[in-house]
Amino acid sequence: MPRVKKKVLHLRKIAKISAKVKQQKFFENLDDNEEYNFSDNEEGFEWEDGYFNKESLFQILVDNMKNLKPSKRPLTYHGNSDRTKRRKRKSIREAIKANGQTLDKFFTLNKSDDEREEGNGDDEREGNGDDEKEKGSDESNNQLLDEYILKIENKLKTDKKITSGQKVRYKAVQYFFQLQKSSHRKLESARIVAQLLNRGEWFSKCVRTWAKSYALYDNIPQIGRGKYPGKSLLDDEDVWLKISSYLRKVKHNVTIQSFCDYVSSEILPSLGIETKTTISTRTANRWLKKMGFVYDRYQKGMYVDGHERPDVVEYRKQFLERISMYQNLMPTFEGNNLERRIDPTLDENEKLHILVTHDETTFQSNDGLKSGWMPNGEQPLRKKGQGRSIHISDFLTDTIGRLKLNNDQIKEVGNSMYHEARVIINPGKNFDGWWNIDKLLEQIVNRAIPIFEKTHPGAIAVFAFDNSSSHGKYADNALNANHMNLNPGGKQAKLRDTIFNGQIQHMNFSDNYHDKNLRGIPKGMKIILEERGLWPSTGLKAYCGNNEYNVNSQCCARHILSN
Repeated sequence: MPRVKKKVLHLRKIAKISAKVKQQKFFENLDDNEEYNFSDNEEGFEWEDGYFNKESLFQILVDNMKNLKPSKRPLTYHGNSDRTKRRKRKSIREAIKANGQTLDKFFTLNKSDDEREEGNGDDEREGNGDDEKEKGSDESNNQLLDEYILKIENKLKTDKKITSGQKVRYKAVQYFFQLQKSSHRKLESARIVAQLLNRGEWFSKCVRTWAKSYALYDNIPQIGRGKYPGKSLLDDEDVWLKISSYLRKVKHNVTIQSFCDYVSSEILPSLGIETKTTISTRTANRWLKKMGFVYDRYQKGMYVDGHERPDVVEYRKQFLERISMYQNLMPTFEGNNLERRIDPTLDENEKLHILVTHDETTFQSNDGLKSGWMPNGEQPLRKKGQGRSIHISDFLTDTIGRLKLNNDQIKEVGNSMYHEARVIINPGKNFDGWWNIDKLLEQIVNRAIPIFEKTHPGAIAVFAFDNSSSHGKYADNALNANHMNLNPGGKQAKLRDTIFNGQIQHMNFSDNYHDKNLRGIPKGMKIILEERGLWPSTGLKAYCGNNEYNVNSQCCARHILSN
């Protein structure tokens, strides 16, 4: 055990001496006390060589405590006596007379003249009417609380921009005022509100602060969560200049990834950040916007969306009904990579159907990005010409991908058929010409169908094409009223024969027609309608000029034949 220090021993000695001194003073006071007579006590004190009976002394003190009358004065002074209150109110009135208004009332409603006159009485009159004034103050306080509650209710109803967090604050203050109106103290009211909202002691303190702010300023502090502006590397002027210089160099060729690479390889090392790190793509996005760049498409013309046109909607419904019928006969695929093929259960007269989609595209030597980051309001200078191009047309399936033969099938067929359905041409007048419907039909007949039959024996191909204008071309002899004139002759196509009411109707005059001038010539819409008994006596125009959907089918000869 370590030795006790001298300082500690000295303090202990002083404490003992102090205790003895206090004890001596205590007994001296007892001796001087005339109210109590030790001789009257039956037990008395028994002194033996400076020793006294402690139990007897304690009993004497207890008896004296019983005889003491309780004082009306509290043990501690809180500064809330009636006289102190009157003195403070008097000083406030004098300050108001001198200055017009006290500092603690500066942001509250001014008292009316009547209220001030009522408060100008002397101390004696005020002391006699304290109870009446307290009642009046309670009534005015309740009126003020009602006003606060009504204002908060109106604000919550009318203010559409108030956030949910701010609504909670206003509601808490509103409950706080309502509890105060019900004669609850402030501390108690705040705790009740916190319990109602399942919050803790800190929230109750905040409620009192918000209520005080609303009473003084008619407002509650805004929530500052998430509003800290933070600091960005772009706030550094050197970083800003370096990035600005880089963007001027690359300008229309900048991408998110290239920008991230530049920041990680140039900007961060210049700031002393040597670790392998970079900024996220979202940060790069925000930085580019701060630098005045926007993400937009490179464009030269206009685009009109016709997806919701009535005829397009009607065709889309028909297509979905038809493709759903075929879909029940097509295989499905499962697995993370769709590697497991599940064929449908087919009846005896049903066959497996395979969807074969067609796609084609053209690549130019001057192709570039269709969209990218660019300075706001600027467009890059692109080369005028598109350059040399190649056109690719191909077919795709869910089962084997591109429609082509595998190595075993190529060895089996040799050079007796094409090995893939893909066709590549160099478009141009002086090269392979232009891609048209005739070349597409040749590709389907000579390549796609034979390869499909070899790769999917016994299955039926469901070919799907997009609505390209070239894919919608009619045959030269197709029954198209748009290619017909109203009268015979003239420049119009020779259409194939048709069937009307179960009988063959020739669209052209026969070679042995009695009028030699009309032999082999197209009849025209008027004669076709007369043969069908649809030509009115009043006559018809060849075309009314209306291209809208759902027009009157009897307005002109072209619409009658088309419908």
